[in-house]
Amino acid sequence: MNLKNGNNTNMGGMSAYDNPNLTCIEVDDTSYSNANWVGNNFDFDSQTSFSEDCNNPCSSSTTGMPEYGLSFNLYPNPTTSIVTVDGIKGTFELFNILGKLMQTSKTNTIDLTQLARGIYLLKATDEQGSVYSR
Repeated sequence: MNLKNGNNTNMGGMSAYDNPNLTCIEVDDTSYSNANWVGNNFDFDSQTSFSEDCNNPCSSSTTGMPEYGLSFNLYPNPTTSIVTVDGIKGTFELFNILGKLMQTSKTNTIDLTQLARGIYLLKATDEQGSVYSR
């Protein structure tokens, strides 16, 4: 979906919920969209991400820092129940889109049942460093 219009700051709201195949929304400013397109007027599935170039493929379920060999798989994504983290052992911190720490875990399963529907960032940390996934 391409929402580039030269000035995405004029967007007052958008709903693209319950679209499992929508993984990328092309915008003018990724940082602005991630920071401001939250709340009651904006509703997106958790697998949906913003990019200034959706033709540049990336995966929201697998992320990493290949130069350090640090990566992990997160599934199922999206979900409203239990999410499993594979490929890394360490500490997992779950943040809401505003940066508030919601949960910390040292196991490879994270219970999301008590959280409101929305976009969350998972920070995985091991002895090699940290990596994030949405």
